Amino acid sequence: MIERWHGIWRAEIGDELPEAPMPLDELNSFHWAWLGSEYHRRVHETTGRQPLAHWLAEAEQLRPLPAGKDLDEVFLHRLKRQVRKDGTVRFLGDFYEVRPELVGQRVELRFDPYDPHTAPPKVFVDDVFVCDSVPLDRLNNSARRRRRQLGTPDPASPPSGLDPLRQIATEHYRRTRRPGNPDTHDAEK
Repeated sequence: MIERWHGIWRAEIGDELPEAPMPLDELNSFHWAWLGSEYHRRVHETTGRQPLAHWLAEAEQLRPLPAGKDLDEVFLHRLKRQVRKDGTVRFLGDFYEVRPELVGQRVELRFDPYDPHTAPPKVFVDDVFVCDSVPLDRLNNSARRRRRQLGTPDPASPPSGLDPLRQIATEHYRRTRRPGNPDTHDAEK
């Protein structure tokens, strides 16, 4: 089908173009004028109607691009990845750093499939942009301080009976009390 279109374009436009190079905007103006006045108004054998009428008949099924959506981002390829303990994800044989708070989460990397190495993938969680990834700098990553992920205590576990603040206060007053003076602090209770 596309070969037929190119053949028609060459026969009706390409053969009429001058031999000397012309500016691109001039070529585009010829192309769009021919497309609007000739090609889209001609009845085609395959569909039995004009391309413009064919397109307009299907127009109610076309969805407009939602406001705030970038058309380039719609066509990015997507990969799911698990963020490793060191805050990295593996992508096309390399490691990329992401935000440290994403450790352990499953994220979606979105990237241009035609140029994946020039622009690092973008990181999304639940279809919301979180951050850009950064190629891993192994030396800096090895020296980066990490926060230990502490879980929340089980609410069903019984209390230990320890009072850490009371223990600290008691120890402090035991060490700072002057010998021979009575203890005026009520830390032992």
